[in-house]
Amino acid sequence: MAPEGTGEVLVGSGSAAGDITSSGAYDLILDTNSGTNAGNITLTDGANGNIEFTNNGTGVVKFNDAAYYPEAT
Repeated sequence: MAPEGTGEVLVGSGSAAGDITSSGAYDLILDTNSGTNAGNITLTDGANGNIEFTNNGTGVVKFNDAAYYPEAT
């Protein structure tokens, strides 16, 4: 799906939730620069699949606000 000139892909409408999914039993990977020299987020297919954050170079996973960690005491 191409962003039709705005640089954004919009999903959902009004109060409906947007959904981005893979077609079939495949991982869903979000990256930039056609996957070249870019970090990515991978949602691994299947029950109990991981969500993996892969940095590029010296990049970090950065939270601008507090991260929610319910298991912490």
